Order: sequence, then C-alpha cells, then structure tokens
Amino acid sequence: MILPSFAEDYNVRFPTITQAYFDDHQVRREHALQLRLKQLAPTMLDGGRAILWYCHVCQKPWYQLGRTASLVCLSETQLDEIVQHLGAEARHASAFPAAICPTCAALHLGGMPRIEEYPDGQGYRFTWEAITSRKTRLFCIIYKWNISSMTEMLREVYAAPCDVRTAPLEDVKRHLDWLQSLAKPGKREAVLLTENNMNSMSQFDTPLPGFVWCGYGWKSSCSLTGQVLVALGMTFPTSSICTLSLLVACWRQIARVIEGVLAC
Repeated sequence: MILPSFAEDYNVRFPTITQAYFDDHQVRREHALQLRLKQLAPTMLDGGRAILWYCHVCQKPWYQLGRTASLVCLSETQLDEIVQHLGAEARHASAFPAAICPTCAALHLGGMPRIEEYPDGQGYRFTWEAITSRKTRLFCIIYKWNISSMTEMLREVYAAPCDVRTAPLEDVKRHLDWLQSLAKPGKREAVLLTENNMNSMSQFDTPLPGFVWCGYGWKSSCSLTGQVLVALGMTFPTSSICTLSLLVACWRQIARVIEGVLAC
C-alpha cells in the first residue's frame, strides 16, 4: 500500500486520510518507514524497496532498486526523475537517509552490507556480499525464540517478512556488538540447515552456478533479547561444506565492519 506524499498539507490531513485504516499494523509500519526515509520507498518484485540514499563516504546520492540492483553516479536529470518518482522530500542530497553506496563499499570494505529487520521487534537479518569473482554471500539471522522446536522456529523465520530497518540505530549497534563476541555453540547444539531451509534462503539471494547455500542454526542466549535463534550461512562450492567455526569467525569480523560503517 502506498500512502500519500509528505508535503505539509498531507501531513496535516494524514490522520483524517488514514483514519479508517490506521489501526492496521502494516499501514502504521509503512507510514513510519516512509516518514523515516522521507520518500515513498515502494516495494519491488524481489521483496526489497526502491530507495534514494546518500553515501557519506563519497557524499553522493545513489538509488537502490530492490535487493539486487542499484544505480550510482546519478546525473542531475536522473536524480530529479527519481526524486519525483519516489515523492522524496529532501531538498538537498545530503538530507536523504544515509547508507554507504556499493562503489564505496567495494573500495573501502571489500563487500556490501545490508541490514533488514523482522516485524514487531522479532530480530534482524544481516547480509554481506563480498566483492570477489565468486561473489560470496553470507547471512546472519538473530530472531527471538518463541517456539520450542528448532524445525518450527526455522519455518517461522523463513516465512517471516524482512524489511528496511525502522528500529533505533542504537539497538542495531547493540546487536552487532553482541555478534562480535558470538560464542561458538557446542557440537550438539547446532544443526546443519537442511536443503529446504537453504532453498528458502535462495529465494532471496540465488548463488552463482556451482555454489549452494550452507549454514547452521542454534539456540543462544542474548543479553539484549533473551533466548534467540541464531542462523548463519554462506554460499559455498557444491562439492564442499563450510564449517561452523568459519561462519562464526566470519560474522564476528563482518559485525565489526558493519558497526564501523554505522558509526560514520
């Protein structure tokens, strides 16, 4: 559902415009997201959104088109057209919401991070795409544990929608800080994610030919939210299996890098 643009007259009228629908959780969340981003941010076919960002590193705007495409080095004409299409309110590019662009991420980080959240404060989904010939992709899911069965938890997580972050930045940083010291689970605590689990993940990020998703999930105690499901995975050659130690080590480092970007 697309809500009206955020010109001053609409802001004044907004309570009356949405009075019949504003008790709907999705409508409220959509409104909160659009207010934070100062643009409509429509949903794309791949589940991502079209968003105009500002990169503080190169100090230029860039356009995200869903989860897999983006435009950088925008001309003034392109920028004007995108601003009009998204109903963006910012008068200056620096007023757009901040996120590092793919070019700067490749040059300075060696990969492109993404932060998404689950509804109702259930948790976060962090992803990383390495800028290498293999384009290795990794995911980390932190999700509140509310069902006794690991199988049911995984089913719920993969069915739950992920969206652009609306939670306070400090909450994200606290989770990343916790992730940096993530303890490796015992041998009997972690389970190898099944092919069905991986197929669900592949619907979001399809690996290159010759690669498949490999991952593990386990129940952990988080000082921030209590008991949580932790699920880590990465794309790996079909003839190999990545180790849990490798995934934990990778995400400790990636969490440190992402937190550093958020601090900029």
